[in-house]
Amino acid sequence: MTHAHSKQPETQGAQRTARPTSPPMPGSIEIWKLVEAEVDALPAADAVAPRVDLQAAAEVALHALDALTDDAALLARFHAVCATGELDGAVVTRAQRYAGAAWYARHRQLQVEAAATAGVVPEAVLTRADELYSRMHGLASYHFKDDSEFGAVVAAMNRAPGHRKMANQLLSLSEIYAQRAERVATDPVNYRATDQRDARKVAGEIIKALTEQGDAEAELWRARVSRVWSLLLRAYDETAALARWLLRAEPERAQTMFPSIFAEIRSAPVARKAETPANPAPVTDGSAVVAPARRKSRRR
Repeated sequence: MTHAHSKQPETQGAQRTARPTSPPMPGSIEIWKLVEAEVDALPAADAVAPRVDLQAAAEVALHALDALTDDAALLARFHAVCATGELDGAVVTRAQRYAGAAWYARHRQLQVEAAATAGVVPEAVLTRADELYSRMHGLASYHFKDDSEFGAVVAAMNRAPGHRKMANQLLSLSEIYAQRAERVATDPVNYRATDQRDARKVAGEIIKALTEQGDAEAELWRARVSRVWSLLLRAYDETAALARWLLRAEPERAQTMFPSIFAEIRSAPVARKAETPANPAPVTDGSAVVAPARRKSRRR
């Protein structure tokens, strides 16, 4: 005699198989693959290079988008407006994907550039650059951590790999020395009268070596970073604008939940840097990446 419950194990197995898989994590190659074709198809004329820390910007966008998708009442009102044809309701999902993919694209750019430039810049130049950076950054960190103009710039500096990053930081430190000449000259430990000039000279030598090198894969990821940033910025701005309008009776809440990416990055770089590894784990095949730290992991 066959009992009804004899089929139960098979049914439970089928249910487990049918259970939906988790959405790709932000910063993973899986989420990058969801938008790769769209990113590569964007005309170069429509892309603009980011002038902010792209990974930090992606984290700000992801947090705001999570706040929207986690607020059922606000999300329902958002989609009600979209249903009138004012905005594509899928913009939230697209923005989430672009943000997660942007974090990954920047990681790959840094990784590829570090590999491409290994051995390109003379060791003596790199040694001199490191010496200058250590001394000048030490001085700037001590004197200008609370400076209204340069405090955030100094706080965002670190020893993450990449010769191009070193050149940029030396130029920034040289500018700080020029703008705050009287203040830096008072430092009895780290100040050297020749450091401002030498920092610019060494940065120029690094840039010259990188320019002469060139690398197809590095150029590919530079272009992809600009394209995915442009897609993210457009989708996030559209989403945030509607969300702020829906919260127009609560302007403070609206601005807190949906800040400008640019303003948020510039106002509190240290807090965001603490959430994200400064040096992503080395990857050899591009298939794995340290995902950005998240307050929430839900993705729709």
